[in-house]
Amino acid sequence: MKNSDRKQHLAWAEGGAADAWFERNRMKLDMDAEPGKSTLFFARHIRAGQRVLEIGASNGHQLHRLKQIAGCDVYGIDPSPSAIADGLSRYPGLTLSVGTADTLDFQNEFFDVVIFGFCLYLVDRGLLMRSVAEADRVLARGGRLMIVDFDPAVPHRRPFVHQQGLWSYKMCYPNLWLANPNYILAEKFSYSHDGDTFHSDPNERVAAWVLVKQGGDDSYPQFE
Repeated sequence: MKNSDRKQHLAWAEGGAADAWFERNRMKLDMDAEPGKSTLFFARHIRAGQRVLEIGASNGHQLHRLKQIAGCDVYGIDPSPSAIADGLSRYPGLTLSVGTADTLDFQNEFFDVVIFGFCLYLVDRGLLMRSVAEADRVLARGGRLMIVDFDPAVPHRRPFVHQQGLWSYKMCYPNLWLANPNYILAEKFSYSHDGDTFHSDPNERVAAWVLVKQGGDDSYPQFE
C-alpha cells in the first residue's frame, strides 16, 4: 500500500491513536476491577498451562485476569507504548510487547489460544486478511480462536468518534475464519456495547466468539 492509503494503519501502528485510546480508558482498566463478561466467557475455554496470545491487549488487564482464573501462560501485543509500559509495571507475570495484528513475531503454531481483544474493527482494511493469516499461522491445530467485537446486522463503516479521519469497520469477523472448513464455531455469547441489556440498535450489539481450529485435511470430508 502507498503511504497515502495507510492512514488507518499508521495512526495505530505509530502509537498515537493507541496511546490516546489507553489514556481515555485507563480508569476502566484498573487492576482491581472485576473480570468482564468476555473474560469470564473465554476463561471457560482455556486450560492451565496453555499459551495464550491476546492481540490488542492494551496493558494486559484481561490477560492478568485469565492467568488468575485459568492458570495459563499469557502473552500480549498492543500498538500503544504507554499501555505496554503500564502493563509491564503492573503485571510482572505477563509477556507484553508493542505490535500490531498484521505482523506477529512468534513461531508457527506457538499458541493454544489467540484472542482478538475488541480491535478488529479498527484494523486497516488493506491489512485485514494479513491479520487473519497471521493469527492462523501462530495458532496450533486444536487451538481456540477467540474474538470480541461488534456484531452488526450488515457490514458497514462509521467514522471513529475519537479521532477525525479514522474509521470503525463493523462486521461479523469470525466469518473470515469460518469460510475455511478448518475452523468451526464452538460458542457465541452476545451482549451490549453499552450496559448489560440487549441493545436496541443492531449496529451497537457486541458478541464474543470461540472458534476451534481443526487439523488439516481431516476437516475436509472425502467424496468418491
